[in-house]
Amino acid sequence: MSLPRFWEQPGKVLRLKKSVYVLAQALLAWFKKLKQGLEDTCFRSSGMDPCLFISNKFICVVYVNDCLMITKDIKDVDTAIQKMVDIGFQLKVEDDAAGFLGIELNRQDDGGIELKQTALIQ
Repeated sequence: MSLPRFWEQPGKVLRLKKSVYVLAQALLAWFKKLKQGLEDTCFRSSGMDPCLFISNKFICVVYVNDCLMITKDIKDVDTAIQKMVDIGFQLKVEDDAAGFLGIELNRQDDGGIELKQTALIQ
């Protein structure tokens, strides 16, 4: 944190009124709300990773405030998103997952998907 330009007074300091801990609590509260919303719309937590949610038709991975939904049929994702909107979530939908967390997604001719994070190596 840096002082505002007009606040340069020798011997004076700024006192932070809200701790960083409060910000961490806000993120945890957001995750709990998102988890409950996902569970209310047909997902269950994986048990192995708290950010991985599974349903009968697809998988949802959560990272901070980004969700990646994977399925064979895009209509299933549209239905899940609509359910989340119906219970009060405001969502922005991206057309493609390319670039999610710096991961390159390459679709293979055989239907597989190759994941790369070469930007982190360079």
